[in-house]
Amino acid sequence: VHRLREVLGSADVVLVSDYGAGTTRDAVVRRLLAEVARQRPVVWDPHPRGGDPVARVALATPNGAEARGAVADLPDAASLVTEDVLASRLRARWDAAAVCVTAGSTGAFVA
Repeated sequence: VHRLREVLGSADVVLVSDYGAGTTRDAVVRRLLAEVARQRPVVWDPHPRGGDPVARVALATPNGAEARGAVADLPDAASLVTEDVLASRLRARWDAAAVCVTAGSTGAFVA
């Protein structure tokens, strides 16, 4: 824990990419990432098997499928069909400074 805190504290920017390993679901890792997100920019590339971004990330970058999966539990999830609306809802849900939903050949949508 001490070493991870030290490494995170020495970074100018932190990029979190779980790639489905589940590391971002670990309570200690999440606590340390939440601490660093209050101090410096954190960019979070979410994965369906990883944890949601911690609060105050500078940017979260789900693709369209990941974004839809992240809102599947919302009562109005079926109406959240466009990437721009998904980006806006996820920005609020994750308390992120920005969310960019990537949409392949149609570009990306930022809220």
